[in-house]
Amino acid sequence: MSKIQIRYISHDDILSMNIDFKFVVDTVKKVLIEHAAGFYDNPPKPAVHPDPLSFFHAMPSYLPRLHAAGIKWVSGFSLNPAKGLPAVTGIIVMNDDITGFPIAVMDCAWSTGIRTGAVSAVAAQYLARKNSEVLSIIGTGIQGRIHGAFLKTVIGSLKTLKVYDINKDIIESFKKYVNEKTKIDIIVESSYENAIRDADIIVTCTGKLSEPVYNKEWVKQGALVLPVHTCGWTKDFPYTADKFIADDWIQLKDSHAVPSGYYKTLPEPYCELGKVIAGMKPGRENDKEIILCHNMGIALHDMALAQEIIKIAENKNIGTILPLMDISKNVV
Repeated sequence: MSKIQIRYISHDDILSMNIDFKFVVDTVKKVLIEHAAGFYDNPPKPAVHPDPLSFFHAMPSYLPRLHAAGIKWVSGFSLNPAKGLPAVTGIIVMNDDITGFPIAVMDCAWSTGIRTGAVSAVAAQYLARKNSEVLSIIGTGIQGRIHGAFLKTVIGSLKTLKVYDINKDIIESFKKYVNEKTKIDIIVESSYENAIRDADIIVTCTGKLSEPVYNKEWVKQGALVLPVHTCGWTKDFPYTADKFIADDWIQLKDSHAVPSGYYKTLPEPYCELGKVIAGMKPGRENDKEIILCHNMGIALHDMALAQEIIKIAENKNIGTILPLMDISKNVV
């Protein structure tokens, strides 16, 4: 081998693979079990902020037993949708964990959106009350849509989806997307409070919030709360929930339990989500527990999905092969 090549996989390439929800759920579940067993390297993500509503995150991670190593470079610009642009964009670079060579570069918007919904779906499988019927979603953008479809697909007992968004223009596209993926009765509510009250599973998918807009007093006994974007809840909620769970405690603490963070302080969690999935800690233990599960999003999920995407791309000859280096020549 004298020439090193990489495979470039675009967003359209990934969509053409038609990867189904169940496959994604199974993949993130496997990752959570690896996380619980300690077979991972996932440092807290460093960030830079061009302005208070924007960020760039570098998210390296490694799953040794899955041989999945790489980094996600992702941006989130909250004002982009008003310009007709996606809020989240970026790339994943995957490396061979034996030689270190880069092997693929691909879009990260798909995995970022889909794995977040899948983790919430897995959390709901283990933490929601059995026979939950009412789902609440606050924020009907990309994450809201994916969560609506994923959670109904995984929690078959759900009958009603209550939604609220301050941007009324996107609710119809939300309803269209969810109804294309699954069937559920969608009710558009007139306020945050109306959407949250009486819900069995509550998902808050609004953008970056600096102050509380969701009141823990609206949450009924036995509910599961999944704050996708972390912020927006009353800041004492983690202290008063019957169980406070995080996907990765160090990452959550380093981002939000600091003077510049949303919460400033946080209690020690009951456990990390993977411990429940792996059977190392009990999840829901009765129908009255209010469980708060913060899933910040860990790059391990992106790397595991990227590894699967590469396999599909190789098998189906999807993507573009690009030259990187001729190692028969001097490096410089």
